[in-house]
Amino acid sequence: MAGGGSGGEAKIPDVAILIGSCLVIAAFIMLLWDPTSTLQPPELGDELPPGTSSTVDTWQTFDLNVGDEVSLDLGLVECPGEDDSGDCGLVSVAWVEGYDMPSAEDWQHHVLKEGGGLESQFDVPSDGEWTLHLRTDSVIELDMDVEHQWLTPWIALFLGMGIAVWGYWMSQQQNLSESDILIVDSSNLSD
Repeated sequence: MAGGGSGGEAKIPDVAILIGSCLVIAAFIMLLWDPTSTLQPPELGDELPPGTSSTVDTWQTFDLNVGDEVSLDLGLVECPGEDDSGDCGLVSVAWVEGYDMPSAEDWQHHVLKEGGGLESQFDVPSDGEWTLHLRTDSVIELDMDVEHQWLTPWIALFLGMGIAVWGYWMSQQQNLSESDILIVDSSNLSD
C-alpha cells in the first residue's frame, strides 16, 4: 500500500465490481450528459468594411451508421453589429462525408432574428465518418443530440452492469465457501 503499509491481495471479484461500476458511471455520463456549446465570432481590433462582420467556422467529425439521426438545436443569442432590427444573424450548416470541405451546394444558409432558433435534423445516408461544418457571424448556442439506430452507446452500460453483477456474485460465492470451511473446521475441533 502507499505510505509503506501493507494490504491484502486484491480479489478478482472486488476488482470486477470496481471496473464494472466505473463502466456504468462512465456510460451514464456519456449517454445523459448533453452540454450546450456557445460559438462566438472573434472580436477584431480593426474595423471591418460596412455591412460585413467577422465569422466563426467550426467542424466536428462523427462516426455514424445508416439510420442514425443527428439533431441540431441552434439559438441565436446576439446579432453582430449594433443594428438588431429584423433578421440579423447568418447561420450556415453543411454535412459532408469524410473530411472533405463542403462545396457551395452542401451549405444550408439560415437568417435568424436575435433570440430566434433553428432546429435541423440530419439523417445519415451511409456508414462512415461524417463532418458537420458550421459557420456564423453571430453568437449562437448549439445543442446537438445523436440518436443511434443500434445500441452502440449502450454497450459500455450493459458490459459494466454484467461485470459488476458477476463480481458481486463471485464475492458472495467466495463468502459462502469461506463460511462453510469455518463451520467444518469448528465441528472437527469439538470431536
